[in-house]
Amino acid sequence: MRRLLLLRHAKTEHDAPSGRDRDRALDERGRLQARQMALHIGAKKLIPDAALLSPALRVQQTWAIASSEWPPCPAQTIEHLYGAEMTDLLKAVRGAPDAASRLLLVGHNPGLQPRGPSPPMARRRHGARSVIISRPPRWR
Repeated sequence: MRRLLLLRHAKTEHDAPSGRDRDRALDERGRLQARQMALHIGAKKLIPDAALLSPALRVQQTWAIASSEWPPCPAQTIEHLYGAEMTDLLKAVRGAPDAASRLLLVGHNPGLQPRGPSPPMARRRHGARSVIISRPPRWR
């Protein structure tokens, strides 16, 4: 069975020195959250075998911390995942390799914000959240 894992970046600083939103870094609490989420995902035996990432610094840092807790897997940074809506996220998922049985998408709200009731295994924290969704046999 395929699994799609959604991970919102961890807690960030309020403003980046550059003034650009996409340059905001994780704060100390966010670095801890990223590791806690990685351990949670690992404990559930849902370690991804492929990942799709927003180019934002906070997402890249969340991925770097989380992925350091798991065996290596391919990760692709996709420009249009920054500020993406649900339709953009679905487009990225449909382009994922069929060989991936557990695909992790690391991004932002509002695109990652669940609509309606929370899916099973949602773990909420200020800053980081993982959601695991079962998927059909193919990503397309």
